[in-house]
Amino acid sequence: MSKADGLAHCRAGLATEEIISMLSAITGRMRADDPVCEVLDKANDALMDHQEAARIEDLWVADDAACKRGQAAGVPAFLMTAI
Repeated sequence: MSKADGLAHCRAGLATEEIISMLSAITGRMRADDPVCEVLDKANDALMDHQEAARIEDLWVADDAACKRGQAAGVPAFLMTAI
């Protein structure tokens, strides 16, 4: 599969995690100072930031739901694991 084919496949509806893997595979064989590699790395970083923001949002939604059910102690459960 060529790089262009891989990127076209990504645009066809892959999940964010799959796109990150695909971009990482493409850039893994490129020189870090290659301008195309730099662009793909920036795109990959943006996707990872988006994925992390969505994960954090999901944690807050779950905690809010637990609070509404009266099952929370005032500190989000996912923050307790960090302590």
